[in-house]
Amino acid sequence: MLPGLKTSKVVQYFSTFKGKLSIIVVIAVLVPLIVSIGIIIVMLERNLQGLYRNRLVAELETFSLILTNKENELERSVSKLMLDNTLQITLELKILPQLTKYLDRQIKGLKLSYLYIEADNGSDTISTKVGKQLPVEHCPQTSLVRSGDEVYLCLSRNIVKEARIIGKLTGAVGLSDPDFKNHLREKLIDDFVFWVENDLVASSFSDSKHLNDLSVHAVGMMAEVEIDSNQYKMLIDQIDYNGIPLNFGLLMPTNELREGFREVMLIISLVLVLLFAVLFYTIQKYLANLTRPITKLTLAISATQNRQSIPTDLNFERKDELGLLNRTFRDMHVSINRYLEEITDKNKKLEIAYDELEKYRDELELRVTERTRELNQSLLEVEKARQEAEAANAAKSEFLANMSHELRTPMHSILGFSRLTVTKIEHLSQEKKLHYLNQIQVAGNRLLNLLNDLLDLSKLESGRATYYFSPSSLSELVKMTLLELDSIIKEKSIVIQFEKPPFQDIGLMDAEKMMQVISNLVSNAVKFSHVGGEVRLSIENDGDNLVFSIIDNGVGIPDEELEVVFDKFVQSSKTKTGAGGTGLGLSICDHIVTDHEGRIWAENNPRGGAIFRFTVPQKTYVNPT
Repeated sequence: MLPGLKTSKVVQYFSTFKGKLSIIVVIAVLVPLIVSIGIIIVMLERNLQGLYRNRLVAELETFSLILTNKENELERSVSKLMLDNTLQITLELKILPQLTKYLDRQIKGLKLSYLYIEADNGSDTISTKVGKQLPVEHCPQTSLVRSGDEVYLCLSRNIVKEARIIGKLTGAVGLSDPDFKNHLREKLIDDFVFWVENDLVASSFSDSKHLNDLSVHAVGMMAEVEIDSNQYKMLIDQIDYNGIPLNFGLLMPTNELREGFREVMLIISLVLVLLFAVLFYTIQKYLANLTRPITKLTLAISATQNRQSIPTDLNFERKDELGLLNRTFRDMHVSINRYLEEITDKNKKLEIAYDELEKYRDELELRVTERTRELNQSLLEVEKARQEAEAANAAKSEFLANMSHELRTPMHSILGFSRLTVTKIEHLSQEKKLHYLNQIQVAGNRLLNLLNDLLDLSKLESGRATYYFSPSSLSELVKMTLLELDSIIKEKSIVIQFEKPPFQDIGLMDAEKMMQVISNLVSNAVKFSHVGGEVRLSIENDGDNLVFSIIDNGVGIPDEELEVVFDKFVQSSKTKTGAGGTGLGLSICDHIVTDHEGRIWAENNPRGGAIFRFTVPQKTYVNPT
């Protein structure tokens, strides 16, 4: 209860004039403080960034000097060796074992990584190498040379004796050698990483998996990076030696500087908060004296609302605006009391009139409700009739369109092939004539089948269809139908699965019409299955009826269309491919099965596709033998 009580008191306080005035004053004081803190933060951050850059730039200049000194040392070492008499004599006499030992002592004394001597004596060239091997043997000038993961600063000079060139001396210093890295650690304040052609050469870090990723940062742009959970400011400079770029990056840890920056900001924030608290307390004391007369006037207004007398401590003698407001309120209080009496009398009269109006309103609402109910019923009937008319009109339009297509296509085929046969009969081979006549026959059969469907449906709907019932095996009718449809089944490479049931599946039926039902269902399953699909047929016995099922893995039928697909001229929205069909086949099947005292229905295959089933009563049949 206490937290809720405190919250309600705070909300109540800030909803008063004093609270709102406090908010305005606080905002007027707090906004400049926040802006000042922001400006201080930005200035400190900018100065900190400048400090980072100046320090890193100075370190980069130090590295350039170190690299220049290394070049000068290499120059001095190579020049000293060139003038050494022992080297010249040994080289001129081609005493290779002594030359190799001499070079081995010199490479250690001069702290070189590699020495290479080549003596040219006409047709005979003698050379020796000491130290790490490099992929090249000649350095025309100071340059960087790569050997695997190693990078060397290389220098070549001719060895001259008595104005005669007796050989060539090449020396190199490894930039990734421990001596060079330790020298950099001693001379540089901050950490360093450098690459040659974006491959890591050396760094001050003992081990890190992320150093190669740092080379992607832009040269000359200061970046924020993180290595082993430590934050660094990084600046990369690029030096080009003989076409080989060397990127050297310096990294300054920022954690300690950031901590100092945070401590300074914390102290500044605490001082500003304390200053704000003192200022807020002073403002509250001043606002309390300023708003006390307004609080008394508010209590007087509340008393007037409750028809009580004005408080005696309300000061009417003040000379300022509040005194004028108090006197105006006193006069208003007298006027209100007089008007309240008049209003009370009028309210009594209005209550009587309101009761009568409520009575008439209830009667009117009852009449409006009744008429609205009748109107809604009429609208529902009109809407139902409109929907039925639209559905009938759509079915008629679709039927006319399909019939136009179904009649026009075979008729065009008949006329086209017959015209070709008549106009070119003298020039046609026997094979062409037979082909054209066969096409005419196929189109004629298609047209005949369409007309037969229309006639069959007309007879079935009018009750004039003739049935010849006889005991027939449903499985035998299925087999004969599959033989008739063998060509269209093989055309789409459909796999038909059907096994004769283990029980006697004989019923009293019209064999020809029942084959028509099976043919329509199998044709639809093949037509709307994918190439190479599977269609399963089965016959079951549920006691009084034979149940025939055909299951495909084709396009299926939407759930809301499982019943309407048996209406005439109706096709499923998933099977309206524009390839033909009038929507008569399933309607004919429905009539034939119904006339056999059975029923037909459709389901969706859970594995994809559709399932069609129909039942026919099973009649007891005894073989005379």
